Amino acid sequence: DGCDNCTGVRPEGPQGELVTAPLPDVAHWHEGVSREAWTLMVDRALQAIARGELHKVVLARYRVLTFTAAVDPVTVLEQLYARYPNTACFLLEPAPGHAFVGATPETLVVKAGETVTTMALAGSAARGATPEEDAARARDLLHSPKDLREHAWVVRALVQALRPWVEDLQVAPRPQLRTLPNIHHLYTPVQARQVRGTLLDLVQALHPTPALGGWPRRPALAFLQAVEPFPRGWYAGPLGFLTPQDEGRVYVGIRAALLRRHRAWLYAGAGIVPGSHPAKEWEEIDLKFRPFMDLFAR
Repeated sequence: DGCDNCTGVRPEGPQGELVTAPLPDVAHWHEGVSREAWTLMVDRALQAIARGELHKVVLARYRVLTFTAAVDPVTVLEQLYARYPNTACFLLEPAPGHAFVGATPETLVVKAGETVTTMALAGSAARGATPEEDAARARDLLHSPKDLREHAWVVRALVQALRPWVEDLQVAPRPQLRTLPNIHHLYTPVQARQVRGTLLDLVQALHPTPALGGWPRRPALAFLQAVEPFPRGWYAGPLGFLTPQDEGRVYVGIRAALLRRHRAWLYAGAGIVPGSHPAKEWEEIDLKFRPFMDLFAR
């Protein structure tokens, strides 16, 4: 599939090995969105939800890191793969010194023959410091009304988007846990049999899911266009590969960074629904920045 050379999407797999040079130190970093601006964004989203304009919207932040030397994107990719083996690691480098790299836990759609699979991934909690605390946080997430509401909108939207293209739609009856080294997620697998259209038709129907933009889709995207103070660029876009037989895998470009020689822009988002609080959503995004912040920690 063209992934073993580390220049495309590297599928989920076993623990990798670090084979490349160390990464440079961070000289300094700063937030692209201030705490005050973030609070205003979340408050505006909650007001729109209270007026009935939206059910959910996903607001994003970015963080800018400046390094003491140029960053090698392949080194970043290999270290992400070693630390986060149960994700799909990807690297897009359309020009030397300009790369988009990440370790995404979210699959947009997989097509193998007539079988189509996708997932709802929404609702998050930090890992605990001890096994007991970790288990308690996982249990709390599975029973959190706020997170279950956020997750349910994603499931509904996936089913609605798929119905015109598939038959034999199967949805897990309740959310499961998807656990990564730094975070727990609520996760619902979805499977169906494609009866019309192509893989790219499915991508167009599904993207962006409510886990990336919001719901309903059009009002949520219009809200983001008006309120979010920066362009997302490649962040949260679909990426992957397909074959001449119209099979393939497409992932969502999250837990990602844009690298430009001595600098990196980290991106992450949080779903805003009734019950969301600006400080807690800020903390959730900090947690999602960790895959990259930990790479450069000394």
